[in-house]
Amino acid sequence: MPAVPACLLEPLWDQFAALLPVREGYASTHSLGCHRRRVADRTVFEHVVLALVHGSRYERISTVGCSDRTIRRRVKEWSALGISEVHALALKAYDRMIGLGLSEISVDGCIAKAPSGGEKAGRSPVDRSKQGLKRSVASDACGVPLGIISAGANRHGSPTYEYQGIVVKDGKPTGEVLNASWAVGQEVKLSGTSGTFTQQLILVPLEVDPKFVSVTLDVEFDCLMADDCSNGPQSWDGALEWTGADPFSHTAIGKIGHTWTPTDNTDLLDLSTKITAYSPVAKPAATRWQADGAQIRCDTISSTTPGCAFYKYIPTWVMNFKKTPPAVAHAWLIQSKLPNHPGSKAANKPMFFLPAADKNAPGRDPNKNRDVICPKNSDGTSWAGKYGNPRTTTVPEISASDKMSCDEFAYASSYNSGGMPGGIIGGMNPVASGDECVQTYATRATQGEWHLYDDERLAGPTWSEVCGRSAMSGWINFTSMGGAFSSGFSGKYRLLDKDPYWVDFPEFGHCDASKATVTCTVPKP
Repeated sequence: MPAVPACLLEPLWDQFAALLPVREGYASTHSLGCHRRRVADRTVFEHVVLALVHGSRYERISTVGCSDRTIRRRVKEWSALGISEVHALALKAYDRMIGLGLSEISVDGCIAKAPSGGEKAGRSPVDRSKQGLKRSVASDACGVPLGIISAGANRHGSPTYEYQGIVVKDGKPTGEVLNASWAVGQEVKLSGTSGTFTQQLILVPLEVDPKFVSVTLDVEFDCLMADDCSNGPQSWDGALEWTGADPFSHTAIGKIGHTWTPTDNTDLLDLSTKITAYSPVAKPAATRWQADGAQIRCDTISSTTPGCAFYKYIPTWVMNFKKTPPAVAHAWLIQSKLPNHPGSKAANKPMFFLPAADKNAPGRDPNKNRDVICPKNSDGTSWAGKYGNPRTTTVPEISASDKMSCDEFAYASSYNSGGMPGGIIGGMNPVASGDECVQTYATRATQGEWHLYDDERLAGPTWSEVCGRSAMSGWINFTSMGGAFSSGFSGKYRLLDKDPYWVDFPEFGHCDASKATVTCTVPKP
């Protein structure tokens, strides 16, 4: 059975074959005039694809008609011709015809033997310092390999600082280069209620050439905004000097405090560290080290009290199922079933935060979004009280004044809301009224057992809608978000206008929303 269906393999081979030079079946220069027929490029190509699909070594997928040595020689030959694009072509074809699952990418690796050494080989920490390789592979959500890189078995997985010292003798460089390296780890502790935060840098020695005698590091912390960000004194646990005789003697941990002083409503800060290495036998060398994705945003918009958050981090809001099960069930159904999947991390469709009117660009009051989906009656009462399904259950035992209420998803305080106008206002799923949404209601069968049904008085959902409207207990509706989101979640992560966040419902992880009629019991029986 082929590793890849013919509908995928044929166009892939056509693209690759077009890059290959024309070759004879036999070598005309052979001394006897003929010899064994050359293994067809198509055959080798299929074996390479098989290895890519299964992630196997060539020995595992070799056959009588195509040995692992033939595969290696042919791949090396193709590489020398500059056409070793099998993996790239395979990925492009797969992504075009099936689709790569890039919402989640996993990276893993292993340490393998390298008895013959090589440029990338290094001392293996798990094989008595024999030569070894560390192979790291990235794959998509379905396990399709996206790429592989190799490094020495002793290469640390963390970012590194490397010092290449040019040896100096009698005041003149000799041309000899000595190497030293450290794994660099960074921890930053922010405060949502203060402009002061701490940075910690961890230096773990990986290699120090004994010829260095010793290496001393000078570390300068900086947040790259001298006008708005000041640096406090730094302190170190562990000396910043390592000797070639005992390079792994200790780890050094440095700490420093930074303070953001607001002159604008918001600033983006980059933490940067300049590391300079000195040795008595080599020239010094300086490098500026910076962690990827660690940009910090400080503001006085989400709150008048200064505070900071990681700018590129997308937080996840988890609704309280134990306290408000109908509201969570409604949100899960709409997110999972509708094509716009508001707030779904799996679908890569984040929710975009809409703060109060004076804090968002279009000046849109989130309550106006609610008025579109859940308009009030002429007497000021909730839409649900007059038009909601009469089987909707309230909870008077919790709140004596509890009444039927209208719950919408996506949230009114989001650009995903059906009530948010499109165009220059920026709404992503605008509708004329809540009548265009999926209509459901929540009823209680017994104490502690809630059911969410589509409103049988109306036409059933088509599941092409972009929003949901549900009649349920007012206490449950308001408690499901209320202060837990507005002063808790959004305040903790200091969400500003159009900031993305995910919405998750872990209790519904076993539920299947792919069928036309969705039935699920939570928690899982």
